[in-house]
Amino acid sequence: MAISAHHGSKKQRGTALIVSLLILLVLTILGVAAMSTTTMEEKMAGNSRKIDLAFQSAESALRDAQTDPAIKNDLTAFDSTCTNGLCLP
Repeated sequence: MAISAHHGSKKQRGTALIVSLLILLVLTILGVAAMSTTTMEEKMAGNSRKIDLAFQSAESALRDAQTDPAIKNDLTAFDSTCTNGLCLP
């Protein structure tokens, strides 16, 4: 008497397929969330670098203005009447 290899196939209902598809769905959602987070962090790092570069450029310009002998430090334009918005304390 031969034993049929398909004897228990009628009882299977695809549970393993459904479970594996659910696991795949969860992993896909986690992957998309991780990519979104990484993209946002990359943008934040780029913006931080731009802010630092702008600050350093401003500091450099101020240092150049302080040490440049061609720039006159004429404070006579400042008075107590605040002419042209230039006020003395």
